[in-house]
Amino acid sequence: MRDDRRRRRVVLAVSGCALGLLLAGCGKTTVSGVHVRASPSTSSTVTGTLGPQGTGVDVRCWTRGEAVHGHTVWYRINQPAGGYVTSYYVANSDRSMQATPTC
Repeated sequence: MRDDRRRRRVVLAVSGCALGLLLAGCGKTTVSGVHVRASPSTSSTVTGTLGPQGTGVDVRCWTRGEAVHGHTVWYRINQPAGGYVTSYYVANSDRSMQATPTC
């Protein structure tokens, strides 16, 4: 019985893109050091900085914001830092993003 509880905790503890695919989208950064912003604008406060190229991001929703190299879509992410990142620096599959709601 105790082992079953541990297994359930492990499954429930899995977060981010592993479970996020069911609710939203997943992506990976295309460059190192992507800034996470408080709102969808490059003039907004930086709330965090993502790691190296290929860092996974858990996309909760998307919205339109300031254009970055012609891209006006910004993703609200929860992990690894909370806030907004421009879609210009996030690679994702169309399939994973189809389930992503607007913010």
